[in-house]
Amino acid sequence: MCAYTRKFLLLLCATGFSLPLYADTALLFFGASRHWGCDQSRYNCEYREFNPGLGLEVAKQTDNWGKIFARLGHYRDSYGDQANFFGLGLRQDWALSHPEWRLGVGFMAGQSTGRHNRTIGLPFVYIARSNLAIEMGLAPAQLSDQDYRAKYIGTLSVRWDLN
Repeated sequence: MCAYTRKFLLLLCATGFSLPLYADTALLFFGASRHWGCDQSRYNCEYREFNPGLGLEVAKQTDNWGKIFARLGHYRDSYGDQANFFGLGLRQDWALSHPEWRLGVGFMAGQSTGRHNRTIGLPFVYIARSNLAIEMGLAPAQLSDQDYRAKYIGTLSVRWDLN
């Protein structure tokens, strides 16, 4: 584990213990990505689509238009490299027929490090029950992959609200 990764994980742990006093916090578990539309005649399109990782979210409820959030995380990217990210975003959900179930949408923009330092943007949808949510993101590759080898990138992750 490189020194940068150790510092990042220490910051993640220290922040995680102090933030519940100030805002809603959640643990993020990253798991998978999917890349569509890569031209195999021009590029090596062998992506790693199992992307384990861990992150932290801090969110603040607004008066009437959702939650503003900040996220940071560490994961293995689609090239097999260690990567970190920081992002800011907004998400909104609505109760379904049963009060414990919610359906929501959101958008996050930020910075990612790894093999490529890049600006990222990710719209996502999620379904939540109680304090657990499954998030599915889908974005044109221009929002997250400056190589543009794939046309679309999908993500799958889990958010566990601690408050």
